Amino acid sequence: MQPSVELGRKAAYLGHGCRYTARIFLRVWIGMGTFNEREKGFEAKFAHDADLEFRVTARRNKLLGLWAAQKLGLTDAESEAYAKSVVQADFEETGDEDVIRKLIGDLLKGGVDTSDIELREMLAKKTAEAREQIEKQG
Repeated sequence: MQPSVELGRKAAYLGHGCRYTARIFLRVWIGMGTFNEREKGFEAKFAHDADLEFRVTARRNKLLGLWAAQKLGLTDAESEAYAKSVVQADFEETGDEDVIRKLIGDLLKGGVDTSDIELREMLAKKTAEAREQIEKQG
């Protein structure tokens, strides 16, 4: 509904002596539209940012899986399967600890000498690499 139509209805209801009230109503009515638009904008930005972070984390986990697969000496097909298993491991609990536990366990089982610090440094490096890749894709 257009502001002028709504204002006309309110002014007719209030009578000619209430133009001041009609002006206040118009300002509030227009302001509410702006507020609702801003709220929708914030909600859209939040959803976009959450989606972006999810995609970056999934890409990072895949890159970590490929890195670990290389250290384990896996073939290309095995590397892809292992990278998918690392991505799936992240769904066990909130945060990165589930991924780190999986990688440390698998690397130590495979005879690769690694440390928690090395994995966390690689996690930070792969996060930056994944974010760059996602941003290039658009």
